[in-house]
Parts: sequence; C-alpha cells; structure tokens
Amino acid sequence: MNNVPTERSSFRCQPESQEGGGLRRNVYTGWQVRCVWSLIASVTVLGSAVGCASAQSQESTASRAYELFVCAIRNLSTSPAYVLITVVDGRSGSAQQVAIASNALRSAIRAEYDIPVVDVSNAIEIALASPDRSFTFYRDAALAAVRPHYTPDLLADIRTRLEGLANDELIEMLDVKLGPCGEIIEHPLLIDLYSAHEDDYRGCNDAIAHVLLEHQIPCSGGGCFGGGVSADTYSRARR
Repeated sequence: MNNVPTERSSFRCQPESQEGGGLRRNVYTGWQVRCVWSLIASVTVLGSAVGCASAQSQESTASRAYELFVCAIRNLSTSPAYVLITVVDGRSGSAQQVAIASNALRSAIRAEYDIPVVDVSNAIEIALASPDRSFTFYRDAALAAVRPHYTPDLLADIRTRLEGLANDELIEMLDVKLGPCGEIIEHPLLIDLYSAHEDDYRGCNDAIAHVLLEHQIPCSGGGCFGGGVSADTYSRARR
C-alpha cells in the first residue's frame, strides 16, 4: 500500500465525531414499526455533500469520487457513510468493486496491519494513502470485514430498476416523510425496491448505496427511526 500522501486536498469535511458502532436493526413493537437498514442521501447537491464543500465545476470524475471517499472515511458517526472501493484478495489476485460502510473499511485496515481499535487516525491515514480507492488484503479477518452483503445478481437488478433516473430523482427516492398521524411515508420506488428483495433488506440497501455512489451521490447507513427525521437522515421502516 502506498505511503500516506504529504499533500491534502483543499476541500473540508465535517469535524470528526467519536467512533460509533456499526449499523443497527431493531424492532419497535409499540408502533408496530420494524426498523431496517437505512440510507441517507444529501439533499443539498449544489451545496455540501456529507459535510464536504462543493468541488470546482471542472473537476474530474475521479477527483470527485476521491473527495467523497475522504469525507466518508473520516465520518466517525454512528451513521457511517458508505464508500465505493475495489477490494483485491492478495492471495488469489481477484478484485471486486464493493460498497461498504466506512467503518468496515477501517476495521479491515486495522485487522490487516494490527492497528489497535483505539488508533482510528492511523487507519484513516492508511485509507487516504490510496487515492484510487483500491485496497489489497491478505488476512481472513480483513477480507471478511469488506465482503459485500449483496450478490452481483442483486446489484444488477437494482441497477436495472434505477436505470435512467437523474441524480435529483434518486435523492428524492430516499426522502422518507412522516404522515399526519406519525406514520412513515416512503417513496413508491423505494417501496418497490425493498418489496422485490424483502428477504434481504441489508443486501438490497447496500446495493442501492452502490448505485448511488456510482452516481456520486453520498449516502450513509443510518440508525432506526425514533423521534423524527432530520434534514439529512432518512429512516427505512416497515410495518
């Protein structure tokens, strides 16, 4: 893996918060609402994306993707941002592009390099040393941490269902609202996606994140619904 670069990009991310746990899935029996894996998309496309200042209009696709990656890997909240990376199995040489939570990538790096859990900054610096977002792992624990939760067939199906949608339409799809009685109102397309893969909510969610990141739309895995939906938090729930 490359050494940590000496130069930093000019854009800024939100301040790092305390490292949290992974994504959660709970059951709320009082309201008969089942909280499942959720996605969060920034609604300020022309402003900030997951706390990043907007990049120059002429920046390349690769540069934009790296900027989103930097912000995601530095996001230490309990709603970890997704990253789209290439994982290379150092033993077999096989490579696969996957969308995983940023904390999973940090865990893989810690496992590969024997980095203590508390040494988050070192894992982040190693991640940032790969501007092409390609990571080679040899250890079983590291490879397991970045193994995708969706199959190629599931990803292909999600791509087909979302084909032709503009970025603003994809973002609108994630806009979960509350009805007058506190009920959750989801976008019909989002309902269709999860209904088509109701036996694999997590895999479906991660596959959706993969497609969003291909469109350079930042997204995160959120916690369960509770107390309302903030401007940048969308909760996935079903009866």
